[in-house]
Amino acid sequence: MRYSCLVLDHDDTTVASSEVVHYPSFCYSMSYLRPEVKMTLQEYYQMTWNPGMREYYTNVLKLTPEEFEQELNDWKRFLSENIPEAFPGMKELLVEFKQRGGKIAVVSRNRKEHILRDFEANGLPVPDLIYGSEHPAEEQKPSPYPIWRIMKKLNVKKEEILVLDDLPLGEKMAEAAGVDFCYADWSHHLPNIEEYMKAKSLQIFKSPAEFAAFLLK
Repeated sequence: MRYSCLVLDHDDTTVASSEVVHYPSFCYSMSYLRPEVKMTLQEYYQMTWNPGMREYYTNVLKLTPEEFEQELNDWKRFLSENIPEAFPGMKELLVEFKQRGGKIAVVSRNRKEHILRDFEANGLPVPDLIYGSEHPAEEQKPSPYPIWRIMKKLNVKKEEILVLDDLPLGEKMAEAAGVDFCYADWSHHLPNIEEYMKAKSLQIFKSPAEFAAFLLK
């Protein structure tokens, strides 16, 4: 295989979660926190790319600590009540990758417990390591810290690692850590993100099956 360690993003890379969890949760929270804020799903995707969810809440909406807590509670409820489906072809890709001796790590701003739940519900192989939102914000992507932990915990070198993500957070983490990066373009298909990724990623893939043909060659 080209790489022995695959570092996966979770939301909108492994599972289609924005449509059933994050976007509905966002709309619900805004309905009473900022009723004037209206977004389509595509506009929501755009916002998560630029300026980013945390930055949007902090610098644009200027949510108070109390409002942040309300939004977080809404998100936790939507997470608990909805299980997103894995993208078609993702199960086959990960199962074969593991059968060939590959190691799978998940680096996400989602919660570890829900990542494990989604993997189990979709019949995906259990990751060798999960680095989720339980860690301090400064140690989450785009910081290279998760990659350093993966290298140590899974005993892999930089040249053995490939990061797959649908947002620049993963790309920036990979760049800072000095590892290869590929763009998962099978979720939101935003032209400006795709244009940005052309210059930043090793390759761009339109489906998990297309990515599998590259990874497992």
